[in-house]
Amino acid sequence: DFNVDVVMALGVDQRDHVDQAILEHGRILHDATVIGVMAGPTQVDVGSINWQDTSASSLCEMLVSISESFQSGLLDSQMATAYLTGIVAETERFSNDKTSPKVMTMSAQLMAAGANQQLIATQLTSVEEEVSADLPAPVDEQEQVSENEAVLDLRHEDDNIHIDEQGQFKSPEELAQAVND
Repeated sequence: DFNVDVVMALGVDQRDHVDQAILEHGRILHDATVIGVMAGPTQVDVGSINWQDTSASSLCEMLVSISESFQSGLLDSQMATAYLTGIVAETERFSNDKTSPKVMTMSAQLMAAGANQQLIATQLTSVEEEVSADLPAPVDEQEQVSENEAVLDLRHEDDNIHIDEQGQFKSPEELAQAVND
């Protein structure tokens, strides 16, 4: 039996989304302080403490800046890969107006911390291709879907996907082979 002191609501823009989670887990969250964190122009007012950065490219950028404030070298390669994935996706591979010198410097720092840029490029490319394949064909060239309308979904169906300490992706088949060896 334990209680949670802090709930960080990352990217949550409506208080009722947080409230539902607290109701479902009220026994451990009843005294928790809610901290709302939001990147971009969407207003955040979900917690006792709210942090909004309208100039941040993504939540990942904001979270990396927090980790740098705590301690240098805090991020391992898995965390660096995860954060860099969020930044690359939100900046559309550093090609949209969310790309700033700060984002580029932070991305270099994440790569120095062990982020696997090749894995990110490969996996985002395959996800973007899947999304493109699922989109309906445009009626004419005037109705082309813009890049901003694509959806990036990195959820997976099982827990067998793993990124090791070197930031290398392990498929379910590779994990099964490693267990059998």
